Amino acid sequence: MFWIFGFKHAWRYLDRSVLVIISIALATGFVTYSTGLSRGYTQQDFAPYRSLIGGEISVYSINLNLASQGEDTIWRYQDLTDVQSTDLAWMMPELSGEGYVSPSLPPSSFNAEDILALREMHSVDLVYPRYQMPAITCGSTGMWQTVLRGRNLAYDAVRESSLKDYVSQGRWFRETDQGELVVVVSRSSNAPPGEHFAGTGDLLRILVPRIIQKNGDVRYDYSDPIAVELRVIGVLQMEARDISYQTLHSWVEVTPFSADFQVSSQLVSDEIHLPYDTWEAIWHVAGGEAYLPQQLALTVKDLSHLEDVVLELRRVFPEYSFYSVPQLVSDLHTGISSEQPDPILLDTFTAIQLTRLRQPEQKVLAQDFRMPMAAMLFCNASLVLATSLLIMISERKKEVGILKSVGATRLQVIQMVVAEALLVSLIGASGGFLFFRIPAALTQMTNSVSIGLLAVSVAGDYLLIIGIACLFSLVFALLPALKMANLSVREILQGDSV
Repeated sequence: MFWIFGFKHAWRYLDRSVLVIISIALATGFVTYSTGLSRGYTQQDFAPYRSLIGGEISVYSINLNLASQGEDTIWRYQDLTDVQSTDLAWMMPELSGEGYVSPSLPPSSFNAEDILALREMHSVDLVYPRYQMPAITCGSTGMWQTVLRGRNLAYDAVRESSLKDYVSQGRWFRETDQGELVVVVSRSSNAPPGEHFAGTGDLLRILVPRIIQKNGDVRYDYSDPIAVELRVIGVLQMEARDISYQTLHSWVEVTPFSADFQVSSQLVSDEIHLPYDTWEAIWHVAGGEAYLPQQLALTVKDLSHLEDVVLELRRVFPEYSFYSVPQLVSDLHTGISSEQPDPILLDTFTAIQLTRLRQPEQKVLAQDFRMPMAAMLFCNASLVLATSLLIMISERKKEVGILKSVGATRLQVIQMVVAEALLVSLIGASGGFLFFRIPAALTQMTNSVSIGLLAVSVAGDYLLIIGIACLFSLVFALLPALKMANLSVREILQGDSV
């Protein structure tokens, strides 16, 4: 009966608990957001980059995060010449000129056992080794560094979004292209200004360095390169993102003016894609032996908790470096831009390009502060609740005295106060949860999560949030409840007489 009495009293005077409800709603909203919306993405987010990389997570066989390896770990400076079989020079441009610090170990690669261990992780769907080697493209106006990338056609065929979806000219590879000297190139590359665009049917002349392998270490010798001609059968054109620029430019010498530009930027890539059998043949002709990848791409089925998957992989495999594609893209955009504006607007963008200054900074492992911050917010909300209950005690002494005079026990008074705290917590937690969980559920739906699994996920999250909120409220409500229960009828009457 006293539980019901407490619920009714809390509902009747709900307007007095508005501040408490808001505090609890903010705490539960933060937890819901940090475990839902902020940790995942919709199915189409960063699709061009994911298709180019081959998955949702990039794994590097070297330790880039300055993660602790033990008290005796020796760190040393290294440069990107040690990892030319990865996309680090492109995805982390700040490392290109500055290098990085890692444990004093020789450059490592992934073997079959490493790949199998990653495949056995329940959160990982597929593992895609990166087949890459450096080369030089010879154009009509000069030469530039490029990348030869072998594509596993069977893997690309099972991906929902692959590079074949971005072919603007020609076609993507077929199984009959295996072993043929055919390539697919990007429409936007870092070719010298004025260089002829390679279209379908054109021949590309590339220089492949000699490969020197010793004790697992791979070196590339450009002193006597091998010339190879490749025929272009397809051209990729991928939109990176829509960007807005506000520029100040003087077209004439009289008065400068400002203008806004909305540009659909194209993803710049110097990769030349080949069927894997063709790539492997070039690798062996250049002197390469058994190829061991230094980078893997991991595919996950559900992107709605992608960042949590990355955190789990970092915990299980601390010797590797794991980055989600959104993390890499963010670093790419803050470093050397991957966007190439239309040549007509090059003069307009001069000032912007000059202001793209960057500070060299090696990534470190991001700590997961969600739980400590959530605990702090719930403690704050519970303190507000306890304060509200203490104020309520001074206002309801007479009511408590009447209840005790008719036989109410200490336990029953405690039940009444706790019931009020639980109802207020339930209302606040439900409001904060629903406000952020509904958008997170929509994100899960874009990842083809079934209605049944979605309902189970939402129900489980709701029970967890409600349980945490009620637990904190129960603990912080005990002190006011005990204080009210310990009031005697004599103390109450004496207080009223004064």
